[in-house]
Amino acid sequence: MKMGTRMKDNFTNLFPQLVVAIWGSWGYFCMGSVRGRSSPGIPSQNRTMDFDMSPSDLQWISSFPMLGAILGSLFINKPMEYYGRKKALVGHYIVFICGFFISGFTHFGEHKSMLYIGRFLMGIAAGCTTPAAQIYVSECASPSLRGWMGSLTASSLVLGVWSTYVIGTFVEWHVLAWIFGCLPILFLCGGLTCKRKSKGSRNTWNAWPTTTASLLK
Repeated sequence: MKMGTRMKDNFTNLFPQLVVAIWGSWGYFCMGSVRGRSSPGIPSQNRTMDFDMSPSDLQWISSFPMLGAILGSLFINKPMEYYGRKKALVGHYIVFICGFFISGFTHFGEHKSMLYIGRFLMGIAAGCTTPAAQIYVSECASPSLRGWMGSLTASSLVLGVWSTYVIGTFVEWHVLAWIFGCLPILFLCGGLTCKRKSKGSRNTWNAWPTTTASLLK
């Protein structure tokens, strides 16, 4: 009887933390899709683009997210401090969505500046992901689970790269952008329904609570 109660209590504590860790890690999935986009995207662009793009443009477009990531990783500090990790994560999904859709609609706009802007926004969002998601997942996990839950971010990153390679094999570059622009919408909706706040949120900057219920709004 005691063993059954103990297992039930362990599951009750584990499941909410696992759900939050998975949701928080999907920012790394989006970052992986940004990193992996060039491999299937550039050959597809060379085959299908109807507007002028030089080889140097393709190189810059591939590397532009890195420039955005530098700015994003510096910018996200203040939103995390004043609005909390969760709201910062919700906001960065919106940047991901804008970046992917702008890149996808370049197929109709037919101007390379749209690709530059879209890829730059993807980079900003990827830079925001790196500290925000890792800190959120680590702070929402209890000490005994923090190690392996923290590793979910790296797994999500690899899954994002792999998914981009696989899907990009079957679709053109603009369709690939639309697909990966829709996925952050699902993650955004999940974030709006997620009630758990991290230990580092301004309203919960006290000693680490011992129960799951104390982390809920």
